[in-house]
Amino acid sequence: MAKKKKNEVEEAPKEPSPLEKELAGFDSVKKAALLMRVLGEQQASEIIGLLNREEVEKLGTAMVEVGDVTQAAVDGVLDDVIGQLRGQTNLGLGSKDYVEGVLKRALGPEKSASVLSRILPSASSKGLEILAWMTPQNIYELIGGEHPQVIAIILSVLDEDTAVEVLGFLPKNMRADVMGRVASLETVQPGAISELESVVQRQFDSNITAQAAPMVGGVKAAANILNRASLDLSNEVFAEISESNQELTEEIQQNMFEFEDFLKTSSRDMQTLGQAIDQEELKIAFRGCSEAVMNHFLDNVSERVAELIRDDMEVSTPKPVGEVMEARKNIISQARKLQDAGEIIMSAGDSSDYI
Repeated sequence: MAKKKKNEVEEAPKEPSPLEKELAGFDSVKKAALLMRVLGEQQASEIIGLLNREEVEKLGTAMVEVGDVTQAAVDGVLDDVIGQLRGQTNLGLGSKDYVEGVLKRALGPEKSASVLSRILPSASSKGLEILAWMTPQNIYELIGGEHPQVIAIILSVLDEDTAVEVLGFLPKNMRADVMGRVASLETVQPGAISELESVVQRQFDSNITAQAAPMVGGVKAAANILNRASLDLSNEVFAEISESNQELTEEIQQNMFEFEDFLKTSSRDMQTLGQAIDQEELKIAFRGCSEAVMNHFLDNVSERVAELIRDDMEVSTPKPVGEVMEARKNIISQARKLQDAGEIIMSAGDSSDYI
């Protein structure tokens, strides 16, 4: 065998230094936690005061985990922070536009809007922040006697896990009305925000005023809440919504379950579904989906059918995105019919409960 030329010899990968290994274990939350410890109690407490309950828990847990780190790691994290700020002037660093830009880039438009609504005075009503720290039962006791529209707006601004528990406390004859209103929300007018403020004021004697109309609610918000509901509760709500608005029911259901969520459907139920759906439509639905989802389908049909589908997909032409999405929608619809008939159980993508 001919020897490799000198310049063809591959260099062995460089072994990472102990500091590099230590810093590799720091994600963004741990870096923030370390920064909180460096800042000291007073400044850290002021920052933590701007966070919601879930963010406080995550950051607090990380602050405990980063209690034993080397000074070199501390310096490395600080260098990283300083490096990101280097090149920027102090002009406008604390301005509303700057903060909005940073958060939108880091979190995306939807999540950043939620955070901005809590930290910018002009972005939302701060009087609603107290709800994030209350138990679902206390929230129900606070708002249970209010108009369904007020309750719908409040459910929309709560995190989904809390919202579904509050929904469970509501009278049965009110649940469908409230969820229908949640699904129909887009923006909240200042007058409605003022009414929400009055609800909080009556309980906490606050003097907070509303200044803007944040984006809340919508079909996705209703879907996220019901995704965390029990099967009995979600079926009850859908049955009542369907009596007045079948189209809204279908739209919420389509947002509750996505094609990738079939990964959480049991093999036995996938076998039942595989016998009920059209193979040609399944081939179209597979376009652009993950390998894991496709394998989950094909592992639960006969080897012959799986082989035929794989062979056909290798030679088939690309399909329009709209056609692919329609095929997936039809398969999900067929699966939902089987679930309604008690033949299968579809597992929700955002929850350990079933839909």
